[in-house]
Amino acid sequence: MANALGVFQQKLLEICSQGGANSAMLAPVIEWVLERECTKLKFSLGNAEKDMRYLTETLATYQARSAMLPPLCEFLSRAKKDQGEDSFVPTAYDTCVKK
Repeated sequence: MANALGVFQQKLLEICSQGGANSAMLAPVIEWVLERECTKLKFSLGNAEKDMRYLTETLATYQARSAMLPPLCEFLSRAKKDQGEDSFVPTAYDTCVKK
């Protein structure tokens, strides 16, 4: 979203790393955004999508629900199709900005 609004990605990193958005996911994703490298999170989209599918099944078994899980599963499935099953999770960024 920031990119679409003309916010420089490096500036976004500076801002986000100073507050609550500084998380275990920020570094690997921003590494992909800025450097097109995935050295910090070598976990495939295929595995991430599979794990969320297992979580969905577990929740169903316990008759529990999550409002966030279905859209996340849909996004991971689309990212896996766009980027490839063996692509690492940070590359899902490219699905976010795909036109």
